[in-house]
Amino acid sequence: MAEHPSNYGYLNARLRSMKSELLPVGEVERMLHAGSVASLIRLLEDSPYGVAMTQSLTRFSGLRAIEEALGRNLMASYRKLLSVATGQARHLIELLLGRWDLYNIKTILRGIQAAAEPETLLEQVVPAGRLDVPALQELARRSDINAVLDLLATWNVDYVQPLLLARQKVVSGDLFQLEYELDTRYFEQSLGELHGNNENHQEVRHVLETEIDITNIMTTLRTVHDGIDREQGAQVLLEHGTFERAFLLELLQCDQPVDILERLERTRYAYAVEKGILFFGETGNISIIEKFLEEILIRRCAKKFYRGNPLGIALAIGYIWLKYNEFLNLRLIARGLAFGMPVNAIHEELVLV
Repeated sequence: MAEHPSNYGYLNARLRSMKSELLPVGEVERMLHAGSVASLIRLLEDSPYGVAMTQSLTRFSGLRAIEEALGRNLMASYRKLLSVATGQARHLIELLLGRWDLYNIKTILRGIQAAAEPETLLEQVVPAGRLDVPALQELARRSDINAVLDLLATWNVDYVQPLLLARQKVVSGDLFQLEYELDTRYFEQSLGELHGNNENHQEVRHVLETEIDITNIMTTLRTVHDGIDREQGAQVLLEHGTFERAFLLELLQCDQPVDILERLERTRYAYAVEKGILFFGETGNISIIEKFLEEILIRRCAKKFYRGNPLGIALAIGYIWLKYNEFLNLRLIARGLAFGMPVNAIHEELVLV
């Protein structure tokens, strides 16, 4: 669906106003040095988070109040973005925000499979898609995976059909193949709606291709690290990324995760590999690589706000990831202060763009 440039002009004018409400790097660093959760709450109350913080404090206290406020503010910001977007722009934004519904569904299923407490699950979700905070809370309180599937079915959530078709496999605890099916449904459905040489479609396609690459990299790393059968790993590699399938299959034949990382040093993901390989060597924790890969995605998307076509979807892409990154940074600061982490250790975890 083509959309007149003036509609993007209006949307992007609103986005520049919304961007002005994001915290400058200096303010984020001021919050980093708050010294305590109580002091951080006071700083947030005097910031654009003030309304959400005040509302949250009527129900919670301390770290829980901050996390609740951050989540609600993130969702409100994305809802506002959708409210000012129309036609093609709104549809493309909805496609991009769908990634968080997928992430949250998988997080909750894994948590319930591991018998995690609802509060523990809610610490990991990102309320940025169609599933809002109350919906995520309701899912996290379900007693088992079957109950989660039943609730999702009643809500008619996108991308959930594979869950229902593979219900027995999910309930039996086999989530590996299921996550592949969920990802495949999301990416194929989303990419299938992006056509030809339309510049806005290409911008969104590039984001999705990067997400597919990251998913495939992590699949190869986890397969090798966890000693999973290589053929099983090959079966859950996603299509439509920038890597040739032959290259991904070569990665799966590596003996150790570090061998995979060394091969990735010659790709567009070298930055994440260079940062992550030392941390992985020290800890053996594969997840640290995923963090640095996501940092690449955040930085690439954030740049679009400043360098993208002012009459296209690029500014919306940039805003989505700038806001998400602010959410992550503030959540890291709050948790770091709550658990007594040194300021320099918290600072190393932040992504400042």
